[in-house]
Amino acid sequence: MRLHFPARRADTTKCIRETEAEAVAFVVGQAIGLQTNSASWEYVKMYSVDKDTLAQSLQHIQQVSTENLSGTTPLTHEIVVVAQQLPLPHQDPADRFLVATAGVLGLTLVTADHRLLGLGTIATLANR
Repeated sequence: MRLHFPARRADTTKCIRETEAEAVAFVVGQAIGLQTNSASWEYVKMYSVDKDTLAQSLQHIQQVSTENLSGTTPLTHEIVVVAQQLPLPHQDPADRFLVATAGVLGLTLVTADHRLLGLGTIATLANR
């Protein structure tokens, strides 16, 4: 996702980047009918986000959500179903989309998130 690229990283705090990533995951999830329940909001609350922080990011959240929804790799019904069934140790919708897409398309998931390494049949590679 564009939210964590180096240029964006220099201009934002981790709190803002995580808030934006979860907000995008929520918007995209809702748009495709994925039941995110309260997982995204609970994750955002973990970073003690207030309404001013979220308001400052709304334009970026909308832009990135739109790009994700109109991206080159469509989020298919199969990916959504797989995302809902993944035995991940957490409920982060963004991670679920990424892992499910890699699995369905037979791609290797490159990640620095140790929780996403070694996912059985989904190929992963540590990015350290």
